[in-house]
Amino acid sequence: MNSNEESPTGGVAFISFCDSGGMLHYVAGLQREIASHTRSLLVLVGNGSSPADLRFLLSSNRLVNRLLEKYNPAYYRCLARKLLDECKPSVVHITSSSIGLPFFIKQLQRGGAKVVYTVHDPDPHEEARSVWSRLMMRIENLANERALRLCDRIHVHSALHEKRLNERYDNVFSRKIYVSQHGCGITDAIIQGNRVPQELRDFPCGSDALVLLFFGRIEPYKGLDVLFDALASGGFSRRVVMIVAGHGNIPQPSSPLNAELISINRFVDDSEIQFLFNLADVVVLPYVSATQTGVIPLAYAFARPVIATKVGALPELVDDGATGFLVQGSDPEALRRSIECFAGDNDLARRMGEKALSYLDNRFGWSEITARHLKQYESMTAGTTLG
Repeated sequence: MNSNEESPTGGVAFISFCDSGGMLHYVAGLQREIASHTRSLLVLVGNGSSPADLRFLLSSNRLVNRLLEKYNPAYYRCLARKLLDECKPSVVHITSSSIGLPFFIKQLQRGGAKVVYTVHDPDPHEEARSVWSRLMMRIENLANERALRLCDRIHVHSALHEKRLNERYDNVFSRKIYVSQHGCGITDAIIQGNRVPQELRDFPCGSDALVLLFFGRIEPYKGLDVLFDALASGGFSRRVVMIVAGHGNIPQPSSPLNAELISINRFVDDSEIQFLFNLADVVVLPYVSATQTGVIPLAYAFARPVIATKVGALPELVDDGATGFLVQGSDPEALRRSIECFAGDNDLARRMGEKALSYLDNRFGWSEITARHLKQYESMTAGTTLG
């Protein structure tokens, strides 16, 4: 926040302990839409350079100091007091997890703020972890359960998430859970971005190839190995180019691919995202397990259809046969057949993409999403001024 601007009183402060990638896209999009209805601001905790109304900088880039902050209850209490003093919000909406959330939430509530906590993934992802990582995950899960008990409302992205959360905690939190879809997290940096990724500077514009895009952080549960098996299992009616864009360990294909593979194996800057999605014909999400994703709404916003698996809440985001195709998870042949549908019909991706954009506007548009959030904010602050 600029020093010459007066801090707002009331309203909603959105806070994220993740200041890059999909989490940032989500909270920035949500805050922007809420701001058209009531006073709101975006608060980021981190050391990046992403735009925010207020940023709490980590004291040092040194690993030791950062760990001392992350696992220090006093650090979270201090953050809460600074947020209350500088922003004076009626509602604080926390949109990412952190191990110190119980201390953070209690301090906010002592200051009179109501707290909403967004749970993106009710079920932990299946990932290989070291003994130390598994121990820390156990501690973080305990902290997360405490945060759920303390907060005033719990926001989830789908009916499936609500069901899973109730099953996991024996309906203890059922009265304060509400559902509002993910929404499309397009930031100003994405909209205004025109940067061509270095790895694609030699890619011929106007190519007649079918261009597939896998986008996002690369983790085992996202099924890239299954996608590679699909691309190796048979030929296609025309040339296929597979772009894998994201940070993480890309698995080695077990067999030669019937497609050209282009890897952008790094964090993709917001300024490069528009070019990637405009270049792609179809976005592929071969996840073998998942709860939700912001990639599908992002694809729809660029009028791109998707091929997604029937895992988690993904089927709630795809109109099978209209905005893309749904296939069984871990089924390379089903993936291959869906890819061939697009390869065999040069106009199918465009037709489905138009339906995807309309589907986003009609089913997951921000007007409905913000209305659901505002209803909860107002119910928590009844008798007081929201903003």
